[in-house]
Parts: sequence; structure tokens; C-alpha cells
Amino acid sequence: MVIKKKYLIYLFLCCSILVHAQRHLRTEVSFNKRAVYVGEPMEVSVSVYSSTWFTEGVDPGNIKINGAYTVYFRSLSTSKKFENKLYSGVTLFFNVFPYNEENVEFPSLEFVVETPDEGNYVGVRRKVKTRAREIIVKPIPPGVDKEAWLVSSSVRVYDSWSGGVSKVKVGDVLERNITMKVGGTISEFIPKITFDTVQNVSLYPKRSYLKNNKSKTSISAQRTDGTRYLFEKEGTYTIPEIIVYWWNPRYSRLYKRILKEKTIEVASNPDLGMLESVREKLEATVENETQENEEFSIMGFSLKEFMVIVFSALFTMFFVFKITRKVYRYAKKKRVIYRMSEAYYFESFLKESENTKQQTKLYKWLDQLHLPEASINYFIKMYGTLKIKEVYNVELKNGNNFIQTIACKKEWKKSRKNFITSNKPITNTDSNWVNP
Repeated sequence: MVIKKKYLIYLFLCCSILVHAQRHLRTEVSFNKRAVYVGEPMEVSVSVYSSTWFTEGVDPGNIKINGAYTVYFRSLSTSKKFENKLYSGVTLFFNVFPYNEENVEFPSLEFVVETPDEGNYVGVRRKVKTRAREIIVKPIPPGVDKEAWLVSSSVRVYDSWSGGVSKVKVGDVLERNITMKVGGTISEFIPKITFDTVQNVSLYPKRSYLKNNKSKTSISAQRTDGTRYLFEKEGTYTIPEIIVYWWNPRYSRLYKRILKEKTIEVASNPDLGMLESVREKLEATVENETQENEEFSIMGFSLKEFMVIVFSALFTMFFVFKITRKVYRYAKKKRVIYRMSEAYYFESFLKESENTKQQTKLYKWLDQLHLPEASINYFIKMYGTLKIKEVYNVELKNGNNFIQTIACKKEWKKSRKNFITSNKPITNTDSNWVNP
């Protein structure tokens, strides 16, 4: 098959344009570390550069990574030299949290940017693609409990008691909450607190509270676990200490925080009949909280958070409905008033193009002015502009008693303004005025 020379030239030009269009765009993907532990964030920077500029913001869309959680932080304008040529760029910052002891692939990203070609200023939408990169995940150090594994550079742990710890009798219930505030991680990685059992004391766990806090440059998380202690016999009880461990990757050391044991004196209670009712009530409470967790964990919200969102949405909808109804009623009332006004009849007169209908609407408008004489002649004589009088004079000489408005809309508007602003009729001394 013989290809003509002109088609080869055309194909070469097209390929040259395509290569040039892509050469003025460059991408980079960089990590802030060589490797991370399970739960340790890898900061990933995705940069897109253009030899011109970006006419729209760069949006990578949602990123899903197998074996890791991804948190998007922000974008930042930047610049860099390539081959001694300065490129303007946008850098997108992500934190990637591996949750398995396996290497993770940060995938190749393909998204749309808008940037003009060199020598032009009109933005052109085009796709850019980054290369995939592997995140190396280091194994958990030997001797460390994997179930209690937590990576962070800062951890705060504290507990609180409620129910009167100093005066406890059989059948009383004490609640204990342990809160962990952890920097540089998300709540999914904070291990659950385990409360040790105590003989003759029944434990009824509380629903856990999880929260993530994100700013433009950092992330932290909070977890609160709690339980209820039901004391079933009198005596002296020791609530065991709780130890929280975390690994600091900066120093490659394991740290711990100890919540000290607590001794509680439990006095006798002559009313032992209430013990069973308290037990049943606690069991029902735990069952309800468990059902709520199962129901709303899919949506990612606790019951309290979900209810706040629902009520906020309902309140917003009600508020918007009330405002919309008021605006609608006001607009409807104004429209009714307007359709009965002189301004409405005047606009209808100007918009009409058919002569017969136009003349009818003109007289309807004149009726709204309540002139001593509702005629075209009177209105033009008292308030008309010089030009509209001249045109009207020509119409009369041609045997017409109506003035065309297609070429005189501005003059009619000026004449109406004369009527509105005038406190008394305008005296006419124009020699061109004809009074039939």
C-alpha cells in the first residue's frame, strides 16, 4: 500500500503537536520516608508541572489504595526547573496509612488538568498520568504485641471515674472511661482498651467513641473506651492497672503509659433485692448499644453523631422552606401588584410588535396615567420629547393618528420619565407641534 507524501506530512505534524502538548506537562510522585510501619503515615506528594500555567484547579478525585487508608490534605502552588526552564506547578499532599505487613502500591493516577499551550492563553483540558510507586512496609518489631500495636510520636492517656468511688456499697455501679489522644494517626489504628475481670465484680462494656481531627497539615485521633463495674459482694477490690504501649518511629523505641491500679472498699447493702434489677438494666443497656453500633457502623457515624446530622439537616430544610415560602409569597404579591401597575402596561405597550394590538395597549397605558385627556395627542403635547413630536407630526400629515414605536422606544421612555418627574405639565412652545 502506497501512502501519499502529503498524508505522511500531515501525520508527522499531528504527532509533533501531540508530543509538544505533552512535553509542556510533567508529573512527579515523592515520599517523605524510605519505609513505614503498619499504621505509620507515609506522606506522598503528587506534583503536576506546566511550562505555562493552570487555568483551573487540579483535582485528583478519590484515591483508593489496596492495603492502606488514604487521607488527602491540601494542594500547594510551587515551581521547579526542568532542563533550565522554569515550570509552574501544583503539589497535592496525601497521607497513606498501611494496615497490613505487606508493601503497598501507590497507584498511577490519571486526572484532568486545564492549561494553555506555549504561546497561547486559552486553557485546554487534557489528561495527565503519574507513575506508580511502591511503599515499603516494615515488619512490627519482635516481642511487641501485634494486637496492641500503635505508631505515634505523641500519645496522651487518661481515665475518669463516675459514681462516687469513695462510698460504694453492694449493688452500686461505677463507670470508668479511658481516653487516648494520639497524634499522627487515625482512629482505626488505636487499639481497644481491654479491662481485666475482677472476682465478684461484673463488667458491662460501654460503646467506644472514635474521632479523627484533621487540619491542613496534620492529623490526630481520639478513642474513648469505657466499662461499668457492678459490685455484687462487700469487700476490698483492686482494679488492675492498665498499660498502654506505642511505638515512636522517630526514636525506634517502645513507650508505655501506666494507669495505676485502684482500690475500692465496698460496704454491705441490706437491700439486696435491687441487685438483680440493676443487673438486668445494665444487660439491656449493653444490648441496645451493641445494636446501635452494628446499625450505624456501616455509615461511619455513632448514633449521637447520626442524630445530630439528621436534626441539623431537618432544621436546615425547614429554615430553607420557610425562607423560600416567604420569598415566593413576596414575589407573587409583587408580581400581582406589578401586573396592575402603570409600569406593566407601559412595558406591554413597548413589547408589542403588531400595530393594532400596540395601539390598544398604548391606550390601556394612558388610562393608567389618569390624564385630563386620555389621548396620544395630549400626552405627546404635554410630555413628549422633541423627536417623538416630529415623528408624530409626520404621521399626522400622512393621515395616521398613531405613532409607530419600533424606532422610538427610547423616546417613549424619555417621555414617560418627563411625566413621572414633572410636578406640572411641560409648557410646549415647539413650532413643529401640530394640534389637530
